[in-house]
Amino acid sequence: MSAVSTTLATPHLVDRPNGDWQMQLRQAFRRLPDLLAHLQLAPAQLPALRADAMHFPLLVPRAFAARMRPGDPHDPLLWQVLPLAAEARAGQGETLDPVGDKASERSLGMLQKYRGRALLLTTAACAIHCR
Repeated sequence: MSAVSTTLATPHLVDRPNGDWQMQLRQAFRRLPDLLAHLQLAPAQLPALRADAMHFPLLVPRAFAARMRPGDPHDPLLWQVLPLAAEARAGQGETLDPVGDKASERSLGMLQKYRGRALLLTTAACAIHCR
């Protein structure tokens, strides 16, 4: 047994052969209605969802979804991937650009905060479109 699987509460999810990453990507949930059906949840159970949540980009590998608790609208792993209305609002003392990337954007996909250095972004989304 690997060192990783002995530290997890659900080692069977690590030990089970999931195939290659391309297969996991192909089989990932890409639509919120499909993920909610898998988790036995209705949109009405999630009042914090954005109004356009059903059309929002989503990418949830099935191995990640398997760690979510079915029927639990408050599951913290589920909330990592849900498009919530609150994330579109800046609260007091907050900003929609907390690290100042907008001011450093030289062109689409290129940030330059320091002279002589630039960061090229190949994508603006993380692997699971996390919040």
